[in-house]
Amino acid sequence: MSNKEKFFLKFGTIQTLLMAIYHFFIPFQFNWGKYLLEQSPTINWSLYSIHNYFCFNLLTLATFLLFFLVKRKDSIQTITILSIIILLFWIFSFIYQIVDPMPLPDRLYWLGILLPGLAFFNAILFGVPLKSLLKKSKSSIQ
Repeated sequence: MSNKEKFFLKFGTIQTLLMAIYHFFIPFQFNWGKYLLEQSPTINWSLYSIHNYFCFNLLTLATFLLFFLVKRKDSIQTITILSIIILLFWIFSFIYQIVDPMPLPDRLYWLGILLPGLAFFNAILFGVPLKSLLKKSKSSIQ
């Protein structure tokens, strides 16, 4: 793996970690509890739990990838698989935000451009090195 490829993967992984950590705080930042109904406690619980499960899974995945990128650089197959999973996440995030954009007030319109753009940028950060990694693993199998 070239230094540029390692940088792209590490940069994308750190951004993914930061996004996962930040997402744990979103329910408090946007005061989700204020909008929930008392008569739907199971749905309320589900909203928070699914959100926290998402954050935890993304945090764990990115942490393991960063560990392998820093401490187990020779574990190319593991790095490739974890990178593919995160790449698929960012592609899904981009497509989802294009198909069903987040409803935003006019003053935050710029977020409707920034967030899908960030997902696309992160997909590129993972996609570029993965193209090379997949070529290398394909040639090593033959």
